[in-house]
Amino acid sequence: MSVFHPALDAALAGDRATIFAALHVDFDGDPAALLDGSGMVTFAVDGVSVTFAGEHPVWGTWDGIDDYSDGAGDEAPSFGFSLLPPVDADPETIATDDMQGCASASGSGRSIPTAAS
Repeated sequence: MSVFHPALDAALAGDRATIFAALHVDFDGDPAALLDGSGMVTFAVDGVSVTFAGEHPVWGTWDGIDDYSDGAGDEAPSFGFSLLPPVDADPETIATDDMQGCASASGSGRSIPTAAS
């Protein structure tokens, strides 16, 4: 017997949404599809199925993101983010000039589990 109200028990027994944030960065042909925590989720990005994970073998984990800045005049909207590379990361690989100003996108979403058919 539950100590909760029957309506709360019914709500907790239903499907639950998992809220997450995702970051996709194309590091000179080596894309990093990162989540803001551990786990994995797959969904379409520009019509292609992409698996987002909490850690990338070269680029590490997503540490943080700055506030989104809406551009003024001829300035483009922007944001900054930081990564925590793995301990054994090669500094020459992750700090080259080619890696500066890479195309990136961020987003958030929700995943609602469904019953197996």
